Amino acid sequence: MDELMKPEPDPVSTSKWLEENASRIDGYYRCRESNPQVVQDLAQEARLKIWDKKEVMEIHPNPPAWAWKVIANVLFSHYRDKYGQKTSFFDTEVEPPPDGRLGLAESSEIRALLRPAVNALPVRQRMVVWLLYYEDFSTIEVSERMGITVAVVRRYHYLARKKLRDHLRDAGVEGLEGDGEH
Repeated sequence: MDELMKPEPDPVSTSKWLEENASRIDGYYRCRESNPQVVQDLAQEARLKIWDKKEVMEIHPNPPAWAWKVIANVLFSHYRDKYGQKTSFFDTEVEPPPDGRLGLAESSEIRALLRPAVNALPVRQRMVVWLLYYEDFSTIEVSERMGITVAVVRRYHYLARKKLRDHLRDAGVEGLEGDGEH
């Protein structure tokens, strides 16, 4: 019977995780807020919330996903306070990733065509695109952040790229590249 039981995962050290991810937490807020003082305040608030609930993080089945959810919720709370309404990052418009990183955005005209398509993606596909192309996460890191398998991340990535490519074809853009890997 003992052979069939899975070993307990090692608890995550909250302080170590916060230290290792400090620049990513700051970057997450820097990409969404232009005021450096607000960025610093949001990052500090997120760190404090995670630290205050370190017992939850250390026993959670997916500690990084839980921590990133806390980080996102701090931003959502900030937006609610700032705009006086319920909003989230995914309610705001996003520019297509820079430098043709989707294998699609090669000119300003194509980027202009992509803008509404990127913003129309389903939330999870949009989140995968964001984490892969804006935050420079690997598929494994995206999987950990979102609490889904790598296969699901790849599927969302494929579907998002397909939708964006189809959108461009419908708009009359010719000569699009094949579906390569990130």
